[in-house]
Amino acid sequence: MAGPAEGSNSVGPNVLQVKDHGARVQIAEQLERTLFVEAGAGSGKTTSLVERVKNLILIEGVSISKIVAITFTEKSAKELLERITFELADLEACEEEEISLMRIKRALSEIEGAPIGTIHSFARRVLSGFTFEAGLTPEIEVLDEIEKEIEFETRFEAFLSTLLQTQPDPHGLDPLPWAMVVAHSQGASLSVIKKAARALDAAWPLLSRTTTSSPKPTPRLIPELVAKNSQLLSLTNELMGLLDPDKTAAKRCLKLYKFAQLLSDPLSSSDLFLLLEVLKDAPNLSGRRPRTKVPPNAAEARIAELTGATEEIYGEIIDIKTRYIQHWLSVLSDALVEFTFEGVQDRRTEGRLSYEDLLGMARDLILGPNSRAVLEQLGQQYTHYLIDEFQDTDPLQVELIFALAGMSTPVSEAAQGSIKGGSLFFVGDPKQSIYRFRGADLRQFNSVRSQIEPLGGGLVELTTNFRSRIGIVNFINSIFERLLDGSAQGYSFKALTPYVDDQLEQPSVLMLGPIEAIQSTLIGPIRDQEAVAVVAQIDELIKSGTMIRDRFTNELRAINESDIAILSPRRSGFDSIIQELDSSPYQYAIGSIISVYRSPEINDVLDTLSAIDDPGNEIYVLKALRSPLFGLSDKEIYHYIKDLDRRINFELDPPPPSDGDSSVAGTLSYLKQKRFALASMNVYEMIESIVSERLCFEIAEFDRKPQQSRSRYRLLLEEARLWGQKAPRGTLSEYLNWARSRQETDKAIEELLPPPDTDQIKLMTIHSSKGLEFPVVFLVGIGQSNSATSHTLGFSDAKKPLLKINSALTVEGFDEWIAMDRESQDAEFRRLLYVGCTRARDLLFISTYRKYVKAATSPGGAELITNTINEFSIPVTWVTEKYPVSPKHRSGRAPASTSSRLYDAEADFRLTEQAIAAASESLVLTATGDNWVDSAIVLETPTLSHDFEAGSESVIIGNAVHFALSIFDISLLKDSPKDGPLSDQLIDLVRTAVLEACHKHDAEVHFDRVVGLVLAACDSGVLKRAALKTHWKEMYFCSEISGGGILEGYVDLLFEEEGSLHIVDYKTAEFATDWLIDKRVSDYSSQATTYKEAIERVSNRPVSTVTLLFLTNRGAVSRTLTADSDF
Repeated sequence: MAGPAEGSNSVGPNVLQVKDHGARVQIAEQLERTLFVEAGAGSGKTTSLVERVKNLILIEGVSISKIVAITFTEKSAKELLERITFELADLEACEEEEISLMRIKRALSEIEGAPIGTIHSFARRVLSGFTFEAGLTPEIEVLDEIEKEIEFETRFEAFLSTLLQTQPDPHGLDPLPWAMVVAHSQGASLSVIKKAARALDAAWPLLSRTTTSSPKPTPRLIPELVAKNSQLLSLTNELMGLLDPDKTAAKRCLKLYKFAQLLSDPLSSSDLFLLLEVLKDAPNLSGRRPRTKVPPNAAEARIAELTGATEEIYGEIIDIKTRYIQHWLSVLSDALVEFTFEGVQDRRTEGRLSYEDLLGMARDLILGPNSRAVLEQLGQQYTHYLIDEFQDTDPLQVELIFALAGMSTPVSEAAQGSIKGGSLFFVGDPKQSIYRFRGADLRQFNSVRSQIEPLGGGLVELTTNFRSRIGIVNFINSIFERLLDGSAQGYSFKALTPYVDDQLEQPSVLMLGPIEAIQSTLIGPIRDQEAVAVVAQIDELIKSGTMIRDRFTNELRAINESDIAILSPRRSGFDSIIQELDSSPYQYAIGSIISVYRSPEINDVLDTLSAIDDPGNEIYVLKALRSPLFGLSDKEIYHYIKDLDRRINFELDPPPPSDGDSSVAGTLSYLKQKRFALASMNVYEMIESIVSERLCFEIAEFDRKPQQSRSRYRLLLEEARLWGQKAPRGTLSEYLNWARSRQETDKAIEELLPPPDTDQIKLMTIHSSKGLEFPVVFLVGIGQSNSATSHTLGFSDAKKPLLKINSALTVEGFDEWIAMDRESQDAEFRRLLYVGCTRARDLLFISTYRKYVKAATSPGGAELITNTINEFSIPVTWVTEKYPVSPKHRSGRAPASTSSRLYDAEADFRLTEQAIAAASESLVLTATGDNWVDSAIVLETPTLSHDFEAGSESVIIGNAVHFALSIFDISLLKDSPKDGPLSDQLIDLVRTAVLEACHKHDAEVHFDRVVGLVLAACDSGVLKRAALKTHWKEMYFCSEISGGGILEGYVDLLFEEEGSLHIVDYKTAEFATDWLIDKRVSDYSSQATTYKEAIERVSNRPVSTVTLLFLTNRGAVSRTLTADSDF
């Protein structure tokens, strides 16, 4: 960061007066006073920090080994260390005073071991000095991300193995197995329980390990329910005789009566398993208010009396269920907490610590019962603590720092003057607090600031911005003094003061995109327009030789690619832009490991490895064959399967030793050899051999961006090598699980910072750009609303863990916590926009491409900024030119001809299923095959027509839609209003499922279209009905059918209602009209009849309806075929 000295010597733009010079003098010279500095963006806080450290050494004679400087990242720690070293080296060359020169030389000799780094590195330093007192081994090893993941997976597998060996008994000695049964009965899967365990593991320093001498009494569910259910039966039976059957009240009464009947069987037989299943599908409580109007007659009065009594008794039944679920959820939560602390103790004993362990164990060491001797020794070792980026500090870190600075004084007494003056120095900016997901709490910033003056310290403000042109600074002040209303967050907005006067001719802030929101049902095409506009602007900037200030010399020069950064709040904001940049001549670097692992090159290698690891998964074998690594066409594969009557499962059906006309056989032989080689090769050697033998680096030379592809392969190989070192006995399956997890968008993976000096456009999330600056910034991907993040773990005010497994398994207090968290999250999103804007030096482009949303409770960033501009008449330059979107843009609308056809959603899998059918000599159907059947028995041989074109856009989208709906927990729709919109939290969960589906089916570029179709399904009445009932997704069946033969396949969704079964069959029909849908319904009637007959044979129960749910860009269109009239 350039300070005033650098700015005043500039030969480029004019400079203004430094108005906070006095504050900078305070920081540099008031060395015996504790200071709390609020430093605005670009205000040169690093320069001030270095100046204070230098003066502590020169003036106060403090050894650099006694000065603890804590920064947020290792990168910033390294930069700070370099700056201090350079300053001292410069002073050494010109210093003449003997004492000062001696101090400088001593500092330079000690600087390599100076305690300058992250809070985690300092905690490790403290623990290493007191390993015996901390209960650690003499040598400490810090687990990296790979090792930590392996350690957790190993422990959790052992935990489950022990658990599953114990017979579940609610009254047994070990209550946990029954708690797992209860959780499973309410829809919890092992994966979500593992997610909860992982969240607790990452937050263990905030947990308290409580043990009670007497366990809570186990609720007696059946005895409590018997009498209540008998009353419910009696009341509803009488009430039904008084109500008009066509009235809503009668339907509600009938629903409660049938529920009571279902409860009767497990209550009479004391079948807890069945009872839990029935309770899972309990109807919702009535939301109607009691009648206040006096009934006109005795009959109406009796109905009102019975209705009130019925709802009261039913509410008591639900209360009993809730108490029972809460009890066992508490047992599960306590067990997971105990599992977490056992893991902590294991790591402590082995001396192999995670980053969370470093902080937690350091806290335990210096705040524990025997901490006095430790604190006294640390007090002699370290005398000054300088904390950078304090707004991103979590409560645990604050505890550590105050305890160390206060020596033997407890934190609670810190405000009573026990801290030595000048021993603490804090610097931060509440407007840039954006790391809540890492535990940062702005309340800590405000609390510490309020204690500084009682301690005799001072509050200092740095507001001069040395980074940005005056036009950018004035725009940021005008916008964010309205958006960052910090009153609720405990801070007031401090405007930046400009330092760089405008000398460039072009405007400094440009709004890129439409003034009004775009009326569209899908966000995908809007992102395509945004991408085209951004790349067009980049092209114009570079070709016109736009002038910018050089970062190092401050002189004006023509722009190049390395001067440009494209920033987005989310990684998904880059999908369309990456595609557009791939079609341009410009090089780019992506600052995200996740984006690399989601790239086509890496996916191709992972698919090949998956085929080698599991030949029975013929989907992966098929994807490997079709990948560029082997380059086989659909025609070749179809010929091998159909004409040669072979299977692509090379283990079950070994390829022939010689088949001159079939390259498929040769490829399958290669994969089989590689599988055999697993016995003698580790994972890294396997990947290296595939990349080498399949000429991946050579093929990359033919790509439009060969350097990009080569760097991705190198990253894959390097991370595989590291993984192998951390897991020397790791299997290929374990590696693939880890590698696929790297593709998860919500995974907390450290961002890759693009090389600063390479001639490439930088694509970075705003989080990863923190602390950096760029001549030109494009702020994109801010059109969407700030949807609430899905949380698994929260904390009460008493620091009690609040777990949420799913909607039915939510610890009491979690919903209240999440409501407050959403308010804080919305405030943080606005601060994120502020951070993005303040990265720009000379030019700031803000994308206003956004979808029109009615009365959005959480408007997107583009809407927030645009509304502020319009409301307060803030002067800006608009670039509203419309750029044509290429018809080849993959995430845009399909060509017009698509609207006249409905593509088969599972066509990509038909070749594989043909092979299965040929091998088993049975008929194979899937419930999503649109064009397979023309009669109940005959299966037509598919042809490679356009409707059947594997890999076509609609097929890929259809596959992703079906997979997303198969993994999304539709029981979460249980509480959604029948005719109301889905909640933000549900939408966020849908997006998570769609992300996984898009990764699996290579449909990332269609993410928004898939989201739209899946949301259409979730918003449909039939799915909301199914959510309230017992249901099965992707249910396999195999049955004889009339006329002979065997039919096997999968039904998308099956649910039970009023004693009969109901089938739901998804049809992806993105651009279909109602007329076309009606026409296709008749074509599907024979298929529906087939499914109905097969399911009835298998289940021995009647199927009342088959609903064809057509998912269009207008929403879901439902066509229900009934047993009475359509079969």
